[in-house]
Amino acid sequence: MNNIYDDNLAKLQAQMKKDGIKAYVVPVTDPHQSEYVAPRYSLERMSLCSFKGSDGTLLVTQDHAYIYTDGRYWIEAMDELKGTNTELVRMGDFNVPSIFEFIKTNHLYPLAMDFANVSYTDFKLYKGVGAGEIIDKSYRDLILPKEELPFSKIWKVEQKLLSTTYEQRIDAVIASLKKQGVEGTLISSLDDIAYLTGWRADDIECTPVFLGYMYIGVDGDVKLFIHAQNTPEVLSNTEIYDYDEVWGFLKTIEDKYVLLDPRRTNEKVVSYFKKGFLLASNPSQLQKSIKGDIEIQNTKAPKSLTGAPYLKDKVLSETEAEILFEGDVAAAINGFPKNVNVAVASALASESMNTATVRVKNDPETTRNTHCIRLTNDLMQAQLTISSRPDPANPKSST
Repeated sequence: MNNIYDDNLAKLQAQMKKDGIKAYVVPVTDPHQSEYVAPRYSLERMSLCSFKGSDGTLLVTQDHAYIYTDGRYWIEAMDELKGTNTELVRMGDFNVPSIFEFIKTNHLYPLAMDFANVSYTDFKLYKGVGAGEIIDKSYRDLILPKEELPFSKIWKVEQKLLSTTYEQRIDAVIASLKKQGVEGTLISSLDDIAYLTGWRADDIECTPVFLGYMYIGVDGDVKLFIHAQNTPEVLSNTEIYDYDEVWGFLKTIEDKYVLLDPRRTNEKVVSYFKKGFLLASNPSQLQKSIKGDIEIQNTKAPKSLTGAPYLKDKVLSETEAEILFEGDVAAAINGFPKNVNVAVASALASESMNTATVRVKNDPETTRNTHCIRLTNDLMQAQLTISSRPDPANPKSST
C-alpha cells in the first residue's frame, strides 16, 4: 500500500533521474548547524521518511533510500519505518560503513546536497579522496510548499543579568582576531550571536535564539544580518541588515582572510572566501564561560599538601601560613592533582574553567581541609566555605 513518504520519494527519484543525480543527501539541520531546528528545516526529511527522530541523515539514490542514525534511535526507527521503502542504517554499528564511505564505494556521483545545510567539516568528508562531482542543489520545493522563515520577536536580556557589556564582548572578539592574524570573522552559530548581542528570541522552539549571521572585522566593522524590522535596541557601531542580505555582503569581503568555525559554518558561506581562511573555534566560545570574578581557595596543613608535584623540592613552613600557588584551574590540577577536587568541581559547575582563580594555602595551625569559594561582580558578593577533617589514612582527602 502506498504512503505519502514513498510517494514523495518516488517523485524525488524521478526528478533525480531527469537531472542525472545519482544520490541526494538530506540532513536535519539549518544553515547555522543548530542541534535543534525550526520545523521549516526539518520538514524536507520528515516528508520523505517516516522516521521522526531529531538526529538522522537521509540518503536517497535513484532506486533506494537509507536513513543513517545512531544507537539512540534504532528501536524508534525500526518501528516508524515499517511499511515504507526506507532502510535503516545502524550508524556506528560494527562493520557498517559511514555514509561517506558508502557513497564513495558505490560511486554515487553526481551527488547533490544543499550546501547551506552542510557544515564545512562534513562537506570535507563528502569531498574526501576518491569523491566525484558534488552539486549544490536542493529539492525541497519539489515536495513542499514555500514557507516563510520563522522570525519571532527579539527581546533584550537586562544588562544586570550579564557579566559584560556588548562593547566589551565585541572588543574581546576583535582582540582574539588580531592575535590570530585574521581580518575578521563571519559567525553563523546562533548561540554565539545571541551571546554577543545579549538578545534572545524564539525562532527555534525551546531554544532562545534568532536566525542570523554576524560579521566582526578587526577594524571595528560589525554587521548583523537578522530580521531587521525586529530589533529591540540600537547596538553601538553595528549596522543591521535583513537576513538574506548576507550573501551580497559576502561577495564584498571574498578577498579578506577571515576566521571560520568549521563545525558551525556551512559550506555555502565558506565557498565565498577566495583568499583563504583560518579554521578555528568562534572567539566568543570561550567568552561565554565568563560569569564574573571567581576565586577558589584551598587551605590545608603541610601534611595534607606533601607530595604535590608543584611543591617538588620545596620545604613547607611549619610555623607560618603562606600562599603556595595562585593560577588557573588547569595549572592547579597539574600542580595539586590530589588536593583541588572541590575547586575543579566548582569551576565545572559554574562553567569557569577558563576564568576562575585558584589559590592553595599552607596553614600549619589548621586542623581541617577548607575550601572557600568567592564570587564577586558588580551586583553581588557571595562566599561558600566547606570545611572538613582530613582523612587519617589519607590527609590529602577529607572524611
